[in-house]
Amino acid sequence: MNYFDNYLNQKFEFEIEIDLLFNKNDELIILDIGACEGEESIKFAKKYPNSRLLTFEPVPSNVKVIKKNFRKYKVNNAELFELALSDVDGITDFYVSSGNPETRKKDDWDYGNKSSSLLEPAKTKDVHPWLKFNKKIKVETAKLYKVLKRSEIKWVDFLYMDVQGAELKVLNGMEDYLYRTKAIWLEVENLELYKNQPLKKEIEKYMKNNGFYLVKSTVDNVAGDQLYINSRLVNQSKFKEYRSIKNNNLETKVIPKVLEKIKNKINTGTEDVFLDNERVGFKVSKGMLWAYTKDGYYEKNVLHWIQKILSIQDSPVFYDIGANNGYYSLVALLLGSSVCAFEPTISSYKISKTNINNLRKFTDRSIEINNLALSDKKEQGYINIYSSSGNNSIAERNIPKNHELKYIKKQKIKIDTLDSYLECKSAKRPTFIKIDVEGNELMVLNGAKKTIEKDRPSLIIEYSESTSNDAGYNRKDIYKFLSKLNYKIFGLSETANKIKLIKNPYGSKEKIDNLVALNMQDYNKLEIFI
Repeated sequence: MNYFDNYLNQKFEFEIEIDLLFNKNDELIILDIGACEGEESIKFAKKYPNSRLLTFEPVPSNVKVIKKNFRKYKVNNAELFELALSDVDGITDFYVSSGNPETRKKDDWDYGNKSSSLLEPAKTKDVHPWLKFNKKIKVETAKLYKVLKRSEIKWVDFLYMDVQGAELKVLNGMEDYLYRTKAIWLEVENLELYKNQPLKKEIEKYMKNNGFYLVKSTVDNVAGDQLYINSRLVNQSKFKEYRSIKNNNLETKVIPKVLEKIKNKINTGTEDVFLDNERVGFKVSKGMLWAYTKDGYYEKNVLHWIQKILSIQDSPVFYDIGANNGYYSLVALLLGSSVCAFEPTISSYKISKTNINNLRKFTDRSIEINNLALSDKKEQGYINIYSSSGNNSIAERNIPKNHELKYIKKQKIKIDTLDSYLECKSAKRPTFIKIDVEGNELMVLNGAKKTIEKDRPSLIIEYSESTSNDAGYNRKDIYKFLSKLNYKIFGLSETANKIKLIKNPYGSKEKIDNLVALNMQDYNKLEIFI
């Protein structure tokens, strides 16, 4: 295997951090600026196959190599732009690098073509005596703002930049797209390798002043790279939580994936699945094993928007109503949120309590786990238990004959309203509520009306026609309830892999399984993703 192929098989330096932000199947917008031979674009294309890549390289000889490599490695989701990004549009001088160290091996790659720049070389020879700049060419320059606008791009998920001292030129050329960019990886120098280039302190000040915070740095006394995250789009607590977990020898991903479906059978009516390379054990009732696969939890669109909403909230507090095995509560904790979970059935409550409590020692976030059902009145009541715990419901389900879902029994439970619960408890007020209670959603909303009016949390609510009919109401009553409270309401497809929000779900012909209701503050932050 040659050096190039070996490099493609290596993980990114920021692999753990980028896994906190994105999932493999996300439809991302990724920019590779100063692409050289296209190696980073190829790695991004492999890691995120559903993404759209914009690759920028001004040197004609490098462009030819990129085209050849894209064909060789079958990259079909990248657009190649033969230009240099800067803070002005026009034609300018470009300093082309060449040369290789004497220690370069036969199958090694070309070191000399990786230092070309818009800026005139300064102390490059002090660091790399073999590096030459014998050629100066004219290249087209463009402001990134205009390129993105012409390409009908509204936001950027990840910007990878290696432009040899021209970093601030590129960033200034983004204009307001800078504030719509989630994460930036860029080269930073402590030594003036190129004339009048910005150095480390200036870069760090610029990024901080523009709302970005530093989460990783490899910069030594000469140069290195830094990863910055946009505080407008990603909650800092996510990375603080990651550091806390990492310090406890538990480098877990924020959005867990079930990498091994069934680890071993135990005698408590549950089976263990493992999250993130078996580091976090997660108990699942046997009737819910169908929901967990090697590709992750089945409700990918719900998971995606829980991540999005919690990541843009300051000090998020997640209310998990109908917690079942506690999966979403676990995800919220790993995203840096406080959690208040509600699960009325005894078996699922015990499982969710075990799962959530497993993370107590790794987080300073508040955690409340309640063996309680929420509805529109406070009383003692009953819940119907079925063979799959995700279908347990206060309303009796209308199950077709010969259906695989089987009724088991009734179980006595405590029922309260969210308004009453918060009047009696000193729990943190909700910023985000998830409701999945198999037909009892409207009753939960009616019993939480004062809380919703006061706290204005964003919500994700199951929107099932069959379960609402079983409970004796039309599911459109949920939409009407939220509309009266002036929420921005969207739908999520019953096809769990469809991430995109559906506008005007009330009149949509597409089959919808969940509603996403955003308060105006969250909507304004997330609008660029909608």
